[in-house]
Amino acid sequence: MKINIDWAGIALERATGLRLNDYIQQHILHPLGLTNMSMIPTQEMKAKLAYMHVRNPDGTLRPRDHLLRMPLVVDHENKSQVAALFHSGGGGMFANPQEYCSKLCIQRRRIIQQMIADANDNELSLTP
Repeated sequence: MKINIDWAGIALERATGLRLNDYIQQHILHPLGLTNMSMIPTQEMKAKLAYMHVRNPDGTLRPRDHLLRMPLVVDHENKSQVAALFHSGGGGMFANPQEYCSKLCIQRRRIIQQMIADANDNELSLTP
């Protein structure tokens, strides 16, 4: 987790009046069509979550608590519990990796195409 990004998230919350997750949902994820990403995972997302494991001294593996445990155990119907969660900009997002990577590739391609178009529009002359 990155503390600097956490502070940026807090600043964004104060500037916009929205919780970080709500802002990200409204202004980034939903416009990109990303529906399986959230700082507060749904029951469906929780059911598909890959858990971390730790090796016991005898060599067997056992599941361990997730580093971001609170969003996983909060009662989604209890608004005060949900409101009390810290929205970590530095490492608080749960996501479907396939959905995330597919959109990331599409955005990367668009950015590269725009960079090429900008370079062609603004050809640099290397001669004086």
